[in-house]
Amino acid sequence: MAIGGHRIEGVRDSRKKLAGLGTASPQEKRSVLKHHHERMLALAKSAEAGLNAPKVGQVYSRPSTAQRQAPAPKSPVQELHDAFKHSLAEFERSIERAGLEELHREVVLETVKANATRIGSGVHGLPLAAAPCANAHPSCGRVCEARGAHACAACHLVSYCRKECQKEHWPVHKRDCKHSDVGPGWQPRWKREGRRPNWLTEGIPQLGPLSEHLWGNTPAFSLLGPPGSEAARGLLQESDDVIRLCFAASGDLRNVVSTIAGLPVGYRGRVRVIANDHNPKTAARNLVLLQILGQLGEDGIDMAIAVWHSLAVTEAQDLALSLLVDNLNLEEVLEDDSKASWAVKKSRSRINARFARPVWARLVQMMTSPLTLQSAADQRAAKLGDPSRADFVDRMLQSFRPFHRASIARFRDFGLLLPFGAFNAHHNTPSKFLLDPEAGYTLDHLADPLWGWRIDEVLEAGKRHNVPKNDLHGSLFFLLRERLASVVEKMRTAEIVFELFCEDASDLANRLRVTGVFDAGEKTVPAVPGGVTNKSGSGSTKQRKRRGKSEGTEPPAPRHATEVGLFQRVEVSNICDENYVGVTRVLRDWGRLLAPGGVLVGLFMNWTTDVSSGTARLFAGMKPDEYLTATRRVGEAAKKCPGVLELVQSQMMQFDGTALPNFGHDYSKDFEAYLRQRGAVKEAAKQGLVRSGVHQIVAPRLGVPVGAPKKSVPIEFLKTVDDWYWSVFANDGTGTEVYTEWVKQR
Repeated sequence: MAIGGHRIEGVRDSRKKLAGLGTASPQEKRSVLKHHHERMLALAKSAEAGLNAPKVGQVYSRPSTAQRQAPAPKSPVQELHDAFKHSLAEFERSIERAGLEELHREVVLETVKANATRIGSGVHGLPLAAAPCANAHPSCGRVCEARGAHACAACHLVSYCRKECQKEHWPVHKRDCKHSDVGPGWQPRWKREGRRPNWLTEGIPQLGPLSEHLWGNTPAFSLLGPPGSEAARGLLQESDDVIRLCFAASGDLRNVVSTIAGLPVGYRGRVRVIANDHNPKTAARNLVLLQILGQLGEDGIDMAIAVWHSLAVTEAQDLALSLLVDNLNLEEVLEDDSKASWAVKKSRSRINARFARPVWARLVQMMTSPLTLQSAADQRAAKLGDPSRADFVDRMLQSFRPFHRASIARFRDFGLLLPFGAFNAHHNTPSKFLLDPEAGYTLDHLADPLWGWRIDEVLEAGKRHNVPKNDLHGSLFFLLRERLASVVEKMRTAEIVFELFCEDASDLANRLRVTGVFDAGEKTVPAVPGGVTNKSGSGSTKQRKRRGKSEGTEPPAPRHATEVGLFQRVEVSNICDENYVGVTRVLRDWGRLLAPGGVLVGLFMNWTTDVSSGTARLFAGMKPDEYLTATRRVGEAAKKCPGVLELVQSQMMQFDGTALPNFGHDYSKDFEAYLRQRGAVKEAAKQGLVRSGVHQIVAPRLGVPVGAPKKSVPIEFLKTVDDWYWSVFANDGTGTEVYTEWVKQR
């Protein structure tokens, strides 16, 4: 049987002798790769109680009847797919009659693995390992399958294998190459209409009740420290037993991925990673992404990128995803709230999930979502095209060079993270783990995965894969391929245990103080003296209640991180902001879980607008005289670099130069005053923490290097027009973000 034009092979002959499978008909053997849609629907029904229970994190409201769209008519492909699912359901019943149900889970992953070459994002489901020739004609299904070698000299967005392909494709490509968004005369709408922009008259639009942050908007970094740095080498050398890392508010997995990828090639040590996020959808997505990498390895990388960042996946990817989720044994998980654990194929690594029932129910609900691709695309287009937000979109676009705008516009139009010239017609199935089953597309109107990665690393990855220089999202695609491939390799060579949670960060800290971090077969004691010892770290809630505190032990004072389960690194994202947890509470919660010499990394994104602190002022935390001084400093620095002054003046003329002085202002004194006012300095002293004078893991501000003094300002490090362009104009930062590193005293 073929799905999406690709033949799905059956179980290998060596499996025939198992449980009488050899007596099945040839058609049944070929059909063993089944979707299990009916099973998943039944599972969703059984999980309904979990969905009706109070949910962890964000609460989703159901749309009214008037808001629901009528179901879109089924396409021929969808009808074929429905017929295929019906035949699979029939085969499932035949398996049950033959008593072969126990065989199913054994063969699922083997069958998916045997057909893994069909779940890539390239033509015919092959892995998209290089920038493709852009000569594709979706209307007639004619696609050149060669690699791109020569970029279009006009736009540098696409490439072709030869001149004949470029000439043949020109009638299609000229719509992009000559698009109005990339012309030299492009102007934001407010200027074309002769009015003041909305963001000056109405302020920043508030996020809707269903808006979610599924992608990061600050550049990813490795919690080990920059590759080859003293911080990274020191951690690896000192951690003879095990490295313990915690991402207390991980959001997506970009920092986890960067950290694991940052381990040395061939590293064979032990690593324990906690990744927590309070949003059930984010936590479920993180589990699914790790399962794809852990079970499918390199063959699942394209699929992981699509699930992570794209509106749609291929039918083969959707089918493989259903099989993987089915193989999680969710029936058993929903019956018992004990820790769920899965081994990574052909390795010592494991993936553990300690989710409450509502999170598992949420995962099932997403997997069985009835949302169609057309309705999801319509909802996304309506949100991104909202007239009240149009000026904010143009404000972002005007900072980019013409053909960079085209790359961003392509992603906004299609919602697919692929090279600009890649054939995408086969990405025709909604991405269930990006879209909300009830609300559809819930990301912010400016959300773009590009903001979550360092642009210099994105561009360098593009060069390594011969991506045309203006194809920003194509370059990001191949950066992610490299990072995920490195994660797969490290999961095989090292012993990495991922512990996934979905809790409030403070609640998780309190839990870990009592139970510590546990792994099967590993002797551990509580993270804090006086906590309860739990040898296995698993067991149901009832079992844990029966054990009680009376069975706890009183261990000696902590001496080594691996003895007591303390962390060498903790990253808390921006829950340090007062509109989340707040810096004082974060230091109290997580400072006591750090090993001696361990580092707590925090981010402050909203501190200049924290009116309650008493330090907030006009102009992003600056007094009027400071703002004028910073403005002059930016102008003087711009004059030293040919071509930059014109950029600065252009931004000022477009009413969008108000943030430029932020990149020339030293916020260090104001930030120190802010920390004192919030009680952070006193709390740090109580926890034995000292704020680093020189950072070793992440730069103190965006736009400055790791190791730069805290008083550094971004414009000191901008030497070329490109430096200014990427660091000041073409990014999602405001220039006021501050990172902190707190070190536990030995």
